[in-house]
Amino acid sequence: MKYIFFIIIALICSISFGQDEFCKPKNTERIAKKLIKKLSKEDLKSVTKISKDSAVDNQLFMVHKRNTNELKHIRKYLITKGCNYFLVDNLEEVILEYTYYKINKIDTCMSDLLQPYIDNNFARIERFKRNAKADSIDGNYIPKNLDECFVQINSFWNDSLKLEVKKMTEKDFSANSHFGFGMWMRNNWGLWGGSRLATYFNNFGIYHADDMSGIILTSFHRHLTGKEILLENQVNYYKNYWIVNKVPLKDEYPKGVKKIEFNTSKIYNLKKNGQPGCVHIQTNSKSNKTWIYDSNFGWKQLTKTQLARLRNTNLETRENILIELFK
Repeated sequence: MKYIFFIIIALICSISFGQDEFCKPKNTERIAKKLIKKLSKEDLKSVTKISKDSAVDNQLFMVHKRNTNELKHIRKYLITKGCNYFLVDNLEEVILEYTYYKINKIDTCMSDLLQPYIDNNFARIERFKRNAKADSIDGNYIPKNLDECFVQINSFWNDSLKLEVKKMTEKDFSANSHFGFGMWMRNNWGLWGGSRLATYFNNFGIYHADDMSGIILTSFHRHLTGKEILLENQVNYYKNYWIVNKVPLKDEYPKGVKKIEFNTSKIYNLKKNGQPGCVHIQTNSKSNKTWIYDSNFGWKQLTKTQLARLRNTNLETRENILIELFK
């Protein structure tokens, strides 16, 4: 009987600790303290006079630099809840909510703040599953593939409009259409909310709606002007874009280096193949040298003179200067 009593106590304790272990994780506390430290006394006072939604929606807080290491504990918690897909933007919003409650001295648990996002995540997954099989969403026909996109666009636009498009450069057409027709495609063809067209791109490893609409616009311009679409090359560009723009993790730092903050980056395209490049520049250097990282070149410490040269580059000259600096 005594052993059964101890087993019951142990089970109760394990359940309690399981519920409370994610109430106030250390990393979240640290991020919240950093945010609070950046606010003036006037800002802190104003936070106590407005609602939580107003504080978050109006971006009253300076959103902390996205840091995979600091958000890792939240991601791990979400995985235990069965969430395989979760937006970083949601995680930052939760941190802002947590910070708001901390400023207002309201006790809260991180797990309670995350629960609505977890519920929304599962509702979104179910919506994705339904939309992925539908030929129409909200009355809009959803193309199955790129060829069907061309058929649909051709049916929308008259010959005079297509003639104007042909006169434009590929770059100008894509840039000018991104927030107009590109936005229409993203919203009405389910590129954000999931659709069979989004699934078509997912199968290529393309998951961001902006990337999908970018490929459609570029491909349609090439289709109109009789050029090769080169879909594989376009897909590789967007996949590489996310790779080169990713800030390096701590386990990728140079030997002996422990803390580097990257709040500045400069993009460019490689002249050899047109693929993207991005150089990340350290912003917390306390010495005369500054670390830079570029997935195409590696790590390098620059002097103030070298850093000034890099900062003064543009899209056309950046790769050449990087080649010189990494010699």
